[in-house]
Formats: sequence, structure tokens, C-alpha cells
Amino acid sequence: MCLKVIPGIAILFLEIKKTSFTKKNIMKLFLKTVASVIVAFAGISTYAQTKLEPGKNSFEAKWIVDEQYNMKWYAVKDTMKIEVATIGTNVVKGKKNVTIVTEVKMKSNPAPWIDSAVADITTLEPIMHSSYNPQRDMGFRFGKIVKGFYNDKIKKTNTVVSDTMAAPYFDSNIYPALVRWLPLSEGYTCNIPIYDYRPDKSGLIYAYVKKVESGTYTAKDGRHKVWLVTVHDEISNDAGSYSVFSIDKADRKLWQQEIVMTGRKMVIVRE
Repeated sequence: MCLKVIPGIAILFLEIKKTSFTKKNIMKLFLKTVASVIVAFAGISTYAQTKLEPGKNSFEAKWIVDEQYNMKWYAVKDTMKIEVATIGTNVVKGKKNVTIVTEVKMKSNPAPWIDSAVADITTLEPIMHSSYNPQRDMGFRFGKIVKGFYNDKIKKTNTVVSDTMAAPYFDSNIYPALVRWLPLSEGYTCNIPIYDYRPDKSGLIYAYVKKVESGTYTAKDGRHKVWLVTVHDEISNDAGSYSVFSIDKADRKLWQQEIVMTGRKMVIVRE
């Protein structure tokens, strides 16, 4: 914001120095500069509030590739890191669809948590999502009406899901990958509409890319130039929560995700 607005004010002072010092001339310059500043603010506001929706222009398809990788999930307390789980991710790029399968193996429970999401390869419009773990199972087919089920294994209840959507959206299980495939650059921001289901609340919510900065990440094979992408989403009820993704500039590999919540901090690190 300052880079766009301050030069306009600087130009005003430079012009005053070389203009006849009359009330009429000064007022004309002032109004001209104010108009420029207003336009600059309007441009910044529009950019900051960019809303994505499934489509070719919302992401860069060249970053979608077949890949398989593992990450360690740690809880962080002071200088201690306590291992919580291992997360395996498999991305399969097909001719028509992209499929993302994640398998989470908790330290405290050997039974895996498996999520599968399928989206259109050209738009990332969601097609289906299934999720299975020891506590609950759920599955959805996406469209203007989201249809599916939620089976609570603890309460032994089964809920039929039918949510009418008023606007285009991404699957909540796809959006962390979508962050890596965005047209990232310094200062980039956007709002990502996503569908998320919880027994107490379901429907359209948002993930907000708040900030993108350049940085470096030190891995086992050396230092890498990365995008540091700060994201807040409404999946958590914690308004102060956010994640910082460390994404390789060369190939969009995810090196680390730092998650900050009120009173808690977690980090997920590529093995």
C-alpha cells in the first residue's frame, strides 16, 4: 500500500516546488493527487479481496504433478517437539481429474485416517470426497447440491447430507494443495470459498490467503528459496488461528506447514 500511495504524495511536493505558488495552482495539484491516491486505494482494495472460484484462471495447472510424499506432524511446546502423527500424501494427475489421497497415522492410535478427494483437472471443481477414521465416516458427491452421508461411530448415528450451494466452491480437502498451485508472488492475496461439513455446521466457508513473502527453508539437501504463505481458514473456530506454508519456488514442493492456534502451535515437516 505504501509503495503506491507515498509516491503520489511525494510528487505533490515536487510539483509544488516548481509551480507558481498561488492558491489556485496548489488546489489543482492537491485535487489531482488526492484523486490518484483514491484510485490507488481502490486498486489495492480490489486486489486484496480477490475471490477465487473453480476455473482455469484461479490456479497454475503446470504445478499439478504426480507426487507421493510423507510429512511428520509435531506439537510444539517451548523448545520441545512432540510427534503426533505421520501424514502420507499421494497426488495422481489423470486426463480428466486430479485425485488427492491423504493417510494420517496417529501416534496414539495405529488405525489410519484416510481422506480421498477428486476434482476436475482443468478447473479444480470438486467431484467427490470420502473420509474414513475410527470415529466417523463420511462421503460426498459435489454439485449445486452436495449430497452424502455422515456416520458417527461413537454416537452410532447416520446423517443424510443435502446442502444447496449458492455459489461456486472448492472442496475443503483440496484447498491446502490449491494453495501450492496458486499464482504466488510477493503481496498476493485471495479468498478461497470452500465446502466443509461438520455435524454442527456445514456449507460454504472461506480460507483467506493473507500474505505471501519470499523466504528460505533449510532441508536435509540444503537451502531452498520458498514462498511463505500465511493462510487463515474458517474451518477452525479460532479466529486468531493461521498457517504458514513454506512452498518451494522451483517446483511448489511443500516443505513445512506451521499451524498457530490460541495457546497451541504445531508444525508439519516434510521427511
